[in-house]
Amino acid sequence: MPATINDRDCSKIAKDTVVNLFGEEGLSLMTKLTGGEDISEYINRVPGVLAFVGAKNPQKGAKSPHHHGMFNIDEDSLEIGMALYAQY
Repeated sequence: MPATINDRDCSKIAKDTVVNLFGEEGLSLMTKLTGGEDISEYINRVPGVLAFVGAKNPQKGAKSPHHHGMFNIDEDSLEIGMALYAQY
């Protein structure tokens, strides 16, 4: 897979969307990761952005990472993700 590099303009739209919906405290900037992601194939053709929505919530038993046998999602994160997607 090629590197996933977010488009600068798309990143600005995504950041503004998060801040508009959830305030500055809803935004968490990440450091660069070395994992592979197939969205890079799309972003190399059409401007785009890869963003993460947190789904961890130990109070609801959602504490294991993705791809783990005990993974459980805080379903409230689905509503957050859809709101971000719809407004973006």
